[in-house]
Amino acid sequence: MNIKFNAVILFLMIGVVACQAQSSVIHVYKDNKLETENYFKKGNLIKQISFNSEKNESDTVNFFYKNSLLDHLSKKGAMVSFDEDGYQHYFKDIQANNSYLYSHNIIIPYPFVNANEVSNVANMVSIKNCKEIKNGSKRIVIINGINSSIHFYPSEIGKFIPEGSIVIKYELVLNKNLILEEKYEFDNGKFDRKYFYEKTRLTKILSIRTYNDNTTLKSEKLFKYLVD
Repeated sequence: MNIKFNAVILFLMIGVVACQAQSSVIHVYKDNKLETENYFKKGNLIKQISFNSEKNESDTVNFFYKNSLLDHLSKKGAMVSFDEDGYQHYFKDIQANNSYLYSHNIIIPYPFVNANEVSNVANMVSIKNCKEIKNGSKRIVIINGINSSIHFYPSEIGKFIPEGSIVIKYELVLNKNLILEEKYEFDNGKFDRKYFYEKTRLTKILSIRTYNDNTTLKSEKLFKYLVD
């Protein structure tokens, strides 16, 4: 299938979800702290403001599209130095990963807002020898016997699955193509990531890591919708 065609259809589909939610702005909170403000137009993310609450700083990235695909972006702010080529490569890579997932009937809402999740799932689904089980509207994708170190950088998943860990098994649960849960089993523990919805609108992503010694780490990502 044509990747560019898939990407156009995917972003139009995400736009439909956004319109159904009657929302043009989404605030994302990470562990009760405002992380980003995200502004949408016709389903496309056009501006993202990122916050560092500890330093009281913020960055703004503006996204520009051509034929419904990301063309270029611009950034202003003081949080990090801006490498325009690096930023554009990163988000276009997320766009390509999202198109890849869509070609496998996997949907993660708001791919640029959930870039880490898109990157992680695409990374795992690209591994061969996966098995798919269907149960009504649910699909379960299982990859056994991985037994290798998976390189997730750049991604926040590194604080849950340390670099160099041996991933043994991966399981992905979907309902009508919407992602519901990911399960990672690695040499030193397990990592689960659950996605919560109100109808088709994403409301929360809950991440839980449990080491073999029963120590845990949790993180909650909340989505607050501002209605027009």
